[in-house]
Amino acid sequence: KGINWWLWRDKDQVNKKMKYAFVDMGTGIIASYKEAGLPFRYWFKSNSTILMDALKGKLGSSTKQDNRGRGLPAIREMVEKGFISDFRITTNNISLHYENGEFVCTRHRDFVGTFIAWSIDRDNFNIWKQSL
Repeated sequence: KGINWWLWRDKDQVNKKMKYAFVDMGTGIIASYKEAGLPFRYWFKSNSTILMDALKGKLGSSTKQDNRGRGLPAIREMVEKGFISDFRITTNNISLHYENGEFVCTRHRDFVGTFIAWSIDRDNFNIWKQSL
């Protein structure tokens, strides 16, 4: 009741991986930052730059609350280290995926909210385990 987000998990028996998807039907990452008041230097930057800077932790939390704004940088780190695969994010008019060691952004029609998907397989688990 009153929750506008969902988390989905599925066991892919064929490819031997766990698949996850998170959907938040709020205003979206980029719109949230814009509504919260971005620093002046972002007023003329592209939405893909805003999303990438949010992933890099350069923007912090759009709510300015303590202990917020750490999720996207943590996800980016897990993607880059190989702890998760098949990473995709769609928010507002930007989709982003990780391919050949880099994040690739594409524009599309507006999507109200945020969709994030990823998978974890044995290779991801072994990479994570070796990092401990």
